[in-house]
Amino acid sequence: MRIMEYGSTDSNMDERLFRYWLEERMELWPGEGRHDEHTEEMRQILTGKPVDGGTESGLLMCMSDDSLAGFLEYSIKDGIPGSQVMSAHIEGIHTRERYRRNGIAKALVNRLREIAEKKGIKRLTSDIQPGNEASLLFHSAIGFIVTVSDNEAVYLEKIIG
Repeated sequence: MRIMEYGSTDSNMDERLFRYWLEERMELWPGEGRHDEHTEEMRQILTGKPVDGGTESGLLMCMSDDSLAGFLEYSIKDGIPGSQVMSAHIEGIHTRERYRRNGIAKALVNRLREIAEKKGIKRLTSDIQPGNEASLLFHSAIGFIVTVSDNEAVYLEKIIG
């Protein structure tokens, strides 16, 4: 397994890998946006342009041989509800079903932590949908705590420095 980084510079990605990412992204967020809307946002992420209120964005991909095993999309943000300081925010994290329970998501979060620390950022944040128990258990297991919870989202934070 190897982790590849995209964003902050003009990053090239072959079309096959881009299609894998698009398929898995649409599985992570079913019913949220059309194919072309996902594609446009993905191209922004590849160049590090801000998405979803951040100051920059990026993508981490875990590869197994030539196959996408999982990905993590992130933004650098000035704050989220419950944490009003600069953070590396997990916009989305997903592991393909056949690769689950192999530490891939944890490895992706650890790489994000390294990126954040290099930038002097001392917090990782995330938000999940209320009722997503699997995601809440994962975040809790790797040290995130809930900062705010409402009908819209559960916001989480992990202090890293």
